[in-house]
Amino acid sequence: MGAIATLVVCGGFVASGLSLGRVFIEDEPAPAAPIIAHPSTSPSPVVSYNAPTTIVEGGPKTSFDVPVGTGVRFSDQDGTWTVALLGVAWVDECEDVLGSTVPVVVLDIRYEVLEGAVSIIPFNDFALVANGTTARVGLLPTCAQPPLDFAIISAGAVHRGRIAIELPSGVRSGELTYGQLGLPTASWTIPERVG
Repeated sequence: MGAIATLVVCGGFVASGLSLGRVFIEDEPAPAAPIIAHPSTSPSPVVSYNAPTTIVEGGPKTSFDVPVGTGVRFSDQDGTWTVALLGVAWVDECEDVLGSTVPVVVLDIRYEVLEGAVSIIPFNDFALVANGTTARVGLLPTCAQPPLDFAIISAGAVHRGRIAIELPSGVRSGELTYGQLGLPTASWTIPERVG
């Protein structure tokens, strides 16, 4: 697997990133793949789907506190797309880029563009909110395989991958929030970790 450098420009915001894995851009949903963890540990899967079980319209009354498996449809001047949280796994020891191990939650995300185009900036788009703390997507390549890469996708494209978020101390559940400009426009309830 070669590395792919990506530059994404969204209005006045520029993000660059380095992809360490493959990119899912397909017409059909990618099958759920096992989550790869640090060799000495195994992930604790909570739930996993191949495609959204239902899709709700983005809006304050329908797109917050939705369950895993739900897709949320958004429209703006650039297009119409859905974002879905399809899977959750807890990993006790995920190796970061410096070789340390940290506890993380791994989240399987799927985008589909129906009209126009949408930019995907995982570090900016998603956050875990739990116990009054907000945690962002981290550089945890050993656990988030295949990764959700920076991309701009157009109508008819599906883009799927995983993000990993380091867990604040004592966190066993929470909300995954989505928002392109920092303000959350949707959230999914992360089931409580058992064990």
